[in-house]
This record gives sequence, C-alpha cells and structure tokens, in this order.
Amino acid sequence: MITNEVNEPRFAQFAAEVLADTGGRLLKRQSDIAEIYLKRTGWLADKLASGIYSVSQTADGANMVINYPAYIRFLDLKKARSGRKKKVYFPIYNRPLYGIVYGYAFARLRAALNQNIRDAIAVDDKIVINVTI
Repeated sequence: MITNEVNEPRFAQFAAEVLADTGGRLLKRQSDIAEIYLKRTGWLADKLASGIYSVSQTADGANMVINYPAYIRFLDLKKARSGRKKKVYFPIYNRPLYGIVYGYAFARLRAALNQNIRDAIAVDDKIVINVTI
C-alpha cells in the first residue's frame, strides 16, 4: 500500500499505474517460468496468465493485491520433500517477486516520490508522507 498525506492526486494516480504495470510484468514473468517448469497440467500457468491481481486507487494512495495459489511457494523450494535437491529447479516466487518489485517498481516510485517532495516543499514547508511496502 502506498499513501501520501499531502493528498497529491497525481502521485496516487502514478503509483496506481506503476503497481498495475508491475503486477502485469511480474505475472508475465512467473507465467513464463511456470510454462517451462510445469509441463503436466498447465493450471498454474493459466492461473498466472489470467491476471490474478487487482490495483485499487484512493484519493491519497494505491494498493495492489495478488492472489497466488498456495502451492506456488512450495515450488520455489530447492529441495524436494525427501530432502534431496530437485533435478529441475527454477525460482518462480521469491526471486521474480523481489526482483521486479524492488528493481522496477520501487525505483520508479522513489524517483516520483522525490520529485513530489521537492514540489511540496516548494509550495509548503509542512509535509508528511507514509509509504508502506
């Protein structure tokens, strides 16, 4: 969830656009991995490709929710139930998630937030910004 107390609608709209783009990129990347990784039923690839995320925008912020299937976290484990390493392993959850969120979305939001703070300071000396990731 990304909010700002300045009530700057341009930043909230930009944050919602960045989150929507991030959700699309993330699920596209994970869907590509799922097609390579799981060639049995393709249910996970279909679920990821269907766009299981939603972005909501309020007057002072934006929020993105991704509804993953529960077992995607277990696919990300390097070892099988028996304790041996998997023969075929592709990171599908943690590495793409944090790579895209922190490498792409966080960088864009940080740059926009810095500009938003500069603009707010130029207008008024009182500014309060709350960012929760």
